[in-house]
Amino acid sequence: PNKFTGRAGITYLSSIGLAPYFSYSTSFLPTTGVNFSGQPFKPTTGTQYEEGLKYQPPHTNSFITASFYNIVENNVQSPDPNNPQNTLQLGSVRSRGVELEAVANVMHGLDVHASYSYDNEKVTKTYPASEIGKRPVLIPKDLISLTAHYTVSQGWLTGLGIGAGARYTGTVAGDPNNTFILPGYTLFDASLNYYWKSLEFQVSGTNVGDKVYVPICTSISDCNYGSRRNIIGNVKYQWGSWRRMF
Repeated sequence: PNKFTGRAGITYLSSIGLAPYFSYSTSFLPTTGVNFSGQPFKPTTGTQYEEGLKYQPPHTNSFITASFYNIVENNVQSPDPNNPQNTLQLGSVRSRGVELEAVANVMHGLDVHASYSYDNEKVTKTYPASEIGKRPVLIPKDLISLTAHYTVSQGWLTGLGIGAGARYTGTVAGDPNNTFILPGYTLFDASLNYYWKSLEFQVSGTNVGDKVYVPICTSISDCNYGSRRNIIGNVKYQWGSWRRMF
């Protein structure tokens, strides 16, 4: 299948660093697979508009962005209530939300990144009709992230970088009928890197507290645990414009 899609936007940049903007786009995504009757699934189509405001103080690398969006998707797949091993393609989903993001260089060597998103997503067309108005599974309502990274630029520790962050994932619907809700959870990450001549040593860890949590359910009997603590170390060597990883 094929289809034309479009995207258009406009931004006004003021002399004080404020930049209001508006954008509109359409989407088209071919979907693989067939339904219970053997008919190929139709492509998923969608429309989106977004409006917001960006601000970057003059002569800085810091910026703030605030945006509101509205997305409508059609031909969305959903589990077949009469045969859980198959999926139906009768759905439409509307998503409205707000996104806030701030990036700042608080002091020399210290960078901070914070973000927040709120997603009010609802099913507007599906089968059975009892799921209309309900929240789709797998989609968290709130996401919050805060990270900081400091790089030493003076003294014998010059080139040492330390990073830390926290991620909060809000409540998630546990099944299409929203009969139970998965609780939100917070995970912590950390990193350590050191630059020495042409070498970079790095150790990074996610979920360093080894928190046990359940991020996904599609029914009361079908849930999955989230990833446990994961720590990765690597060494990079840079020679001219080329990089190698050992």
